[in-house]
Amino acid sequence: MSEQVIALLPAKLNACRELGHMLLKVQKASKGLAAVLVQLDHFYRIVEARGMDYGCEVMQLIEDRLVEAGADRSAIWQLNDSTFLVAAVLDAGQADGYSMIERYKTMVQHPVGFGSDRFHLTASIGVSLFPQDGTTSEQLICHAETALYSGVLKGEGQISYYLRAATEQIHRQLELENAIRTALYKGQFHLNYQPIYQVETGKLRGFEVLLRWNHPELGSIQPDEFIPFAEKNGMIMPIGAWVIKQACRMLGTLPDHSELIMSVNISPTELADCTYADMVLNTLEEAGIPPQCLQLEIKAGYHYVNCDRSIKALTRLHASGVFIALDDFGSMHSSLASFQHLPIHALKLDRSFIREIDKEGVEHHIVEAMIGLLHKLGICVIAEGVEYVKQYELLRGWGCDYMQGYLLGQPARPDILDITMIRRSERTGV
Repeated sequence: MSEQVIALLPAKLNACRELGHMLLKVQKASKGLAAVLVQLDHFYRIVEARGMDYGCEVMQLIEDRLVEAGADRSAIWQLNDSTFLVAAVLDAGQADGYSMIERYKTMVQHPVGFGSDRFHLTASIGVSLFPQDGTTSEQLICHAETALYSGVLKGEGQISYYLRAATEQIHRQLELENAIRTALYKGQFHLNYQPIYQVETGKLRGFEVLLRWNHPELGSIQPDEFIPFAEKNGMIMPIGAWVIKQACRMLGTLPDHSELIMSVNISPTELADCTYADMVLNTLEEAGIPPQCLQLEIKAGYHYVNCDRSIKALTRLHASGVFIALDDFGSMHSSLASFQHLPIHALKLDRSFIREIDKEGVEHHIVEAMIGLLHKLGICVIAEGVEYVKQYELLRGWGCDYMQGYLLGQPARPDILDITMIRRSERTGV
């Protein structure tokens, strides 16, 4: 631990102790109190530009302004290089506290410096209130930190008030981040399979492979929640390799499996790994599964063209016969420009588009035109989220190539999957 960090720890402990003394007085006087963390955004830039001594002078100037803004109703402690803790006594209720904290923000944002040397700062502010957010100094400081952290995630220069839900969310994130490190090796993951049908013939085209996590204590956890942690801590590669291995094994147990595909969602983080293409092709070879029986679904909206390793991996897999599909097309961050340089076979229309096509709105005309355009570009179209007969009939009339959704079949575990669907040759059952 550096000398600087060691020096900062007593500052926080001292602030916590003195805040505790203030709380006793506030409680006896039946008043409220706001614990306010004021963090200067990117303050290190001033220190880098002008040196530590200059930075210390600026911090003293900011402290003087905070004292002025709170008059004689607040106590201030500098916790580290860029953060102050302000304890403000609230005489006239919570509304009085709001106006005072706004003054803190305004005072910090006035230009700082000396002579003609001026800087413009912003501050992120986290607030917890006594007694509703905590009754001890430790609780109030901790909850103010939670508010500050939550606010910074949304953008700098904001005032954020503590919400109990934010603490619960942070606790859950910590639990998930720790739990996912061992979930694979403890056998907590399983795969569901949702059927994909070819529209023209009604035959089963294959299955989308859906990763699921059932934690013995945290319960069912959705991929949108846990995949970011797997990407962050490096678990995404072993988890992704396990998914493809299990999908290949499952496919090998199905009748007529050489005519089917397994469609697997992959992360941009996986694709950017230089070993990814080798892993996929080796897994297929070991399982005796032809490359054309695997389809990899990549996320729309990600800038693959900016990552040479991703493009090389996609190109190699494509050349080997693996199908590549662009998933979630039509969602917030996707566009036609996002795939024009990618070696893809198919495009999956996001369920947000499909949901409204039977209402003669803008989605109706967009999807109809999109299918025609993609066919002219030589790209197959897969519609996901098909739930009603009217949606199915419209998509079939527009020439959509493949469909999946609850109307055609819900995701299921292998032990309850209706294998007889593979033998259906003329109809999907719609």
